[in-house]
Amino acid sequence: MNKPLKDIGVLVTRAEHQQSDIVSLIENEGGTPYSIPLIKIDSPESWKDADSAISEIDSYDWILFTSVNAIDGFIGRAKHAGTDINQMSAKKIAAVGSMTRKRLEDIGLKVSLQPIKYDGDNLLKSFGKENIYEKRILFPGAEYGREHLIDGLINIGAIVISVPVYRTIPNDDVDSNKLISFLEDGVIQIATFFSPSTFKVFLNHLPLEVTESTINKSVAIAVIGSTTSKYINGLGFNIEIVPEEHTVFGLIEAMKSWVKSSGVVENNQKRLKLSDTLNE
Repeated sequence: MNKPLKDIGVLVTRAEHQQSDIVSLIENEGGTPYSIPLIKIDSPESWKDADSAISEIDSYDWILFTSVNAIDGFIGRAKHAGTDINQMSAKKIAAVGSMTRKRLEDIGLKVSLQPIKYDGDNLLKSFGKENIYEKRILFPGAEYGREHLIDGLINIGAIVISVPVYRTIPNDDVDSNKLISFLEDGVIQIATFFSPSTFKVFLNHLPLEVTESTINKSVAIAVIGSTTSKYINGLGFNIEIVPEEHTVFGLIEAMKSWVKSSGVVENNQKRLKLSDTLNE
């Protein structure tokens, strides 16, 4: 059976509770996942804005979700406040990403708007076809970020109320030496990143010489999302693997295409053969 990711090591950096899907898919394609959850998902520093928005839920025309984390944080807090989820059923709901849509549908909320391509820029194009002038859009999300999306919605006439319902924080349990060893020993060929904060934490764990000798050399960067891409590019790094479909499934397909075209398998097999020879 053809295993396109055979002999490929993939660094998985997502929060631990979000790793199972991508780890399984990597293994199914013959790859070896190396799990280093660099971040944790935590509550926002304050629930004040979210609580206020939840208490005024009837005043909004739209609710916008761009991640499963946003759904879990917002719905969890709404339930904590005793809010009936059915109140949200009357609202138009926009979602970015197939997993985001699935989570909403699993809890009984119908999605009215979803861009064909799963990113914020295409969401703005989709909203541009709607009559959202002076419509109130509730945007539960991360504590920081998504300013370009908020500004884009305001520019087409919407009234956007952005409230934090989660934040990403560094995972203090990460073993930096283990991460450095994986990179220097050459067992990782692809490093995956799903957010700017994850890449920032990644760099903080690495000495400059390790970064310079591995990233974009022996290790390719794979990302999901235009925000993450722009952040990493802005730091001067190249991104070799970007899926057309901004999902975990799309990322796996992009990895397979890159492996096929890059010659990385042949180079890795030569490295393994040399290592075996030196150890004899």
